[in-house]
Amino acid sequence: MAGAGVSAFPGTLEDMRTGLQGYELIQVQHGNPLLVLIGVGLVVLKVWALVDCATRPGPAFLAHGKLSKQIWLAILVVTVLAGLHFSVLSVLGLAGTIAAIVYLVDVRPALAGTASPW
Repeated sequence: MAGAGVSAFPGTLEDMRTGLQGYELIQVQHGNPLLVLIGVGLVVLKVWALVDCATRPGPAFLAHGKLSKQIWLAILVVTVLAGLHFSVLSVLGLAGTIAAIVYLVDVRPALAGTASPW
């Protein structure tokens, strides 16, 4: 049992409410070169999905039975921002990676026959 004045939990209750434990994950990521390399690679993957989505014609998404272009752009913008701010191992980091992979392996091939404006 914890002694007087010693908490069994790291940080204070206020630290838990403000999410400083997530900040610790970011510090672990920056201390480990492998996780930094993986994080950079995943941000590149997410940016690639975002740029590809932005260059596709909007009507093609609905014509192929996918979510609208605006929804995919919103999802991918959030994933890129989360990838830049949160750890690879965080819930938002993992969810963003999954969303980018879903776009690249499901939506992008379906839209491959549509002409890109670039």
